[in-house]
Amino acid sequence: MSDAISEGIINCLIVTNSSEANVQLTRIHGHLFARDPTVAAVWRRQTYTAAVESCTPEMSFIIMSDTIPRLTDLLSVGKKVPPPTCTQILDNAYAFSRMLHGSKSTSSGGADAFYRAFVPELGSVLHPKQIELIKRCLKSERGEMDRVGACVFPGLVKVSRGPSITAADGSTSTGEDVHTVVRRAQVVCQCALGYHNEQQQQNYHQAPPPPGGGGGGDHAYPYQ
Repeated sequence: MSDAISEGIINCLIVTNSSEANVQLTRIHGHLFARDPTVAAVWRRQTYTAAVESCTPEMSFIIMSDTIPRLTDLLSVGKKVPPPTCTQILDNAYAFSRMLHGSKSTSSGGADAFYRAFVPELGSVLHPKQIELIKRCLKSERGEMDRVGACVFPGLVKVSRGPSITAADGSTSTGEDVHTVVRRAQVVCQCALGYHNEQQQQNYHQAPPPPGGGGGGDHAYPYQ
């Protein structure tokens, strides 16, 4: 579900009940932000004033089918509607995303920023700057290495435009994007889930990757 929240809701501007239209709007925002972050911010806030009020069961099914298809197949009722619990989770996540993208957020440098979510990769080493343990980790307390066992909620990164760069010849180029972790991902470590020995960890890593990118795939820890 963390993958569905991250890639299907927060990292995609959910404005309409059409997934194709939302993907196009997300691309438009990306192009605008690359040219002028302030224009992109104004466009984003105005666009969200006309956004759908909630994430309906039909929208939840589409989001889950796109991000976690095999799990959606197992959980959905009649392969058309996700269970009410999943719909409620995604509806709350949509309200959170709408608050993030629809509100004014100005970085210290004066360029308007926006937010992206990330999900730590399952089995990756715990990274204290990017993850927050929600259950006690005995191995970490003993100074031993432990790994991510499950992600409960994605982390958040604030994306803002860095200052312009002036070359020796006096020409000015656009600054690079700056990524700042503003909320660490909430995770449970492997030892809290019962991965007590090296053999279990080895078997875990040899298992095939879960559908839909599993615990983040290429999106894992992009902001170190």
